[in-house]
This record gives sequence, structure tokens and C-alpha cells, in this order.
Amino acid sequence: MSAQQALKQPFKTPGVRYGNRTAAITLGVLGIALLFLAVSATWWLESDLELLGISAYMEQASTIQLWGVNLFMFSVPLAAILIATAGGLAARARGGRIALFAAVALLAVFAPIFVGGFLGVVVPWIFGTGGVLIELFLVGTIWFWVRERALTAEDQRLTLDLRMAGYGLFASAAWFVCGMLAMSIFGLDPVKQAAVGNPNLAISMAYGLLSYLAIGWGLVFASQYSSARAAENKI
Repeated sequence: MSAQQALKQPFKTPGVRYGNRTAAITLGVLGIALLFLAVSATWWLESDLELLGISAYMEQASTIQLWGVNLFMFSVPLAAILIATAGGLAARARGGRIALFAAVALLAVFAPIFVGGFLGVVVPWIFGTGGVLIELFLVGTIWFWVRERALTAEDQRLTLDLRMAGYGLFASAAWFVCGMLAMSIFGLDPVKQAAVGNPNLAISMAYGLLSYLAIGWGLVFASQYSSARAAENKI
């Protein structure tokens, strides 16, 4: 079966035994529904938020609207967790490992939000530490990519190269996020942003951020696609 056929019939690859299909499909559909919720917000939410702001909207919203807004705010992270869990079930990963990764992912999504709300202020050293960690992890990722590439057959190196290129763009996107939140856009300081911020620069950086993320994910997808084709050829 070709990679194209495998994408159309993900549970019918010859020689491959998948896990709990019903649970995987159910969680996958829920995840896709959350992704649809994320992209549809401009239809049902944007005008109200532009008119009232998030605080006033939440104060007068109905219970259903509150649930909708809260789901929207966490829709993509929750969708990623659901779809990844579905993939783990389909790939016959260990139940304990799936549960552990899902729990850690949920903690990573929600804990910073609550901590930030509790602190109520920007703590520079926290953001500085996070930025340094990103740089160190990037250097480490490149180091191990070099070693892995040197040990990988020539016809399989494209997969590694595409993935590494995607990671590089994610690092660039992280840098642009830093620029939009701190200097030189000062997104976390409205007073300073109004005084010295540059709207044109902010718009340019937003386009750059979108490009880095979209192209980066495209490269990672291409890497996984290449890897899947190589695995199919071995069956």
C-alpha cells in the first residue's frame, strides 16, 4: 500500500496491527471538533470581544457561552492531546505511557495559566530562564541530529533534514514571540507599547511568526510522511 492509500485508509495497512480503533476514532473526532471550534471563533465570538472585551463578555455570558469561550481558549492544546492520545491508542502504545503523557500535557497546558493568573505580573527572570532553556535545547537538538544523521543511511537522511528544518523554524517563531511580548513590541506592557511600540513592526513580526509556524509544521509533516513511506517499504 502506498503512503497516499495509507492516509486515506489509516487502519488498513497490510502487515500492520493497530490498537483500539473505536477509542482512537472517537478521541480523534473530538480533537478535530475542537480544531474546528478554534478556526470558527471569528464567526461567533470575534465581534462580541471587539465590542465588549473578554472581561465584560465573560461577566454577561450564559453558561453555554462560558463553556464555549473556555473551550475555544484551550481548543488547540486540548485537540493536540486528544489526537495524540488517539494516535497512541491506534499505535498500540502502553496504556500507562499514554496516561502519563496525557497527564503531563494537561499539566503543561493549564499550570502556567493558573500560575500566571496567581502572580498577576511579569517576572522577567522566569521568561529569561525559559528563553535560555529554548536556546540550550535547540543546540542540544542540533548536536544529536548531527550524530544521528552521520549514522543514518543516505536514503533516509531526508527525513531527519526535514524535521530539523522544522525545528529551526520553531526556534525562530519562539524568538518572534519574545519580540512581540517583550522588546521591541512590548505586548505585555500596554503603557510602554502605546508610548514606544511600532505597529508596522508588530504586523511584520506577526506575518513572520505565522510563516515560521506554518512552514515549520509543513516540514515536520513532510518528515513524518517520508518516514512513513520508508517504513511501508520495509513491510
